[in-house]
Amino acid sequence: MAITAFTPTKNYQDGSPWTKQLMDDFVDALDTWINAEVEGKCPDKTGTETLSGSWTFTPITVFTAGIRSGNSTIQRSDSDVWTLPDAGAQNFVGDTATQTLTNKTLTAPTFTGTVTIPAVDPPAANALTQESIIKGWAYVTISGGTVTLTNSYNVSGVVDGGAGITTITWNQDFANANYAVAITAEDPNATDPYICSWRNKLVGSVDVYTRLKSTGALTDNINFTIIAIGEQ
Repeated sequence: MAITAFTPTKNYQDGSPWTKQLMDDFVDALDTWINAEVEGKCPDKTGTETLSGSWTFTPITVFTAGIRSGNSTIQRSDSDVWTLPDAGAQNFVGDTATQTLTNKTLTAPTFTGTVTIPAVDPPAANALTQESIIKGWAYVTISGGTVTLTNSYNVSGVVDGGAGITTITWNQDFANANYAVAITAEDPNATDPYICSWRNKLVGSVDVYTRLKSTGALTDNINFTIIAIGEQ
């Protein structure tokens, strides 16, 4: 870097006149110093640098409702500060934030709590909707006239209503009594199998009737399963 023209009317503070050589030397020294500072404190991103001394990292990146904003700084012991570039507002799902995922592929996700499924009628092919999932089921055994709720989902209890009558009480009621139930009896491994039917279907319960196929008589001492699907 060189100065080709100057006005020789300026003097140093002590009265000495400026000369072109002095100006060139000053500019060259300043250029060398600036290059050294830039190379020392702003290394090439593709290169490497050994950082020595004390460094302080000051994060000021904040997350508000799952949105990242702000940037962070690194301060050296000589008070020089580097500001990390701001990546801009980025969406993150935090512990308490929510984010809408559209057309995302989830591999083996783990859900905790309640997952809300939309009500779509008719549903798209292979789509899960509120109306397409089982809302309650139970495996009931009856031995010696004693009714036992062996296993179940969304069933608060069973009540023996007499020979061949068992009341299933739902934990979460249905929106109306127009839901569907399917009942199957365990095969008795005999010549006279059982048949099952329902009666008194209410939003909170349904009665299951078990009969002998040969006579139609109500009978106990059988095991049966029940599944319910409908709007809640």
